Amino acid sequence: MRDLAVAFDCLQGPDTADPVCTSRPAAPCLPQLPLGIEGLRIAVAAGYFQEKAEAQVLAAVDQVAHALGASRSITLPETHRARAAAYLITATEGANLHRENLRQRP
Repeated sequence: MRDLAVAFDCLQGPDTADPVCTSRPAAPCLPQLPLGIEGLRIAVAAGYFQEKAEAQVLAAVDQVAHALGASRSITLPETHRARAAAYLITATEGANLHRENLRQRP
């Protein structure tokens, strides 16, 4: 768990070289580890998130859910539509970001 927290903390924070990166300061999670998970409500995302998942992934999710004591699953409505919108937004932003390069080197 500590290794994951360290890696996550290293990846956080603003990046002045990335024009679409947030300017929000990092919120380290490593100092939060000693607090444990008491009081958190943890569930497994079902539906869209499990429909096309490979057996190894589902087995890993089950193992983590068991370790965390997660006994419930939830289904978020309209997830497929949110994913479709995210795909279009990402493609559009990527094209806009690289527009000049694409014009010069199609």
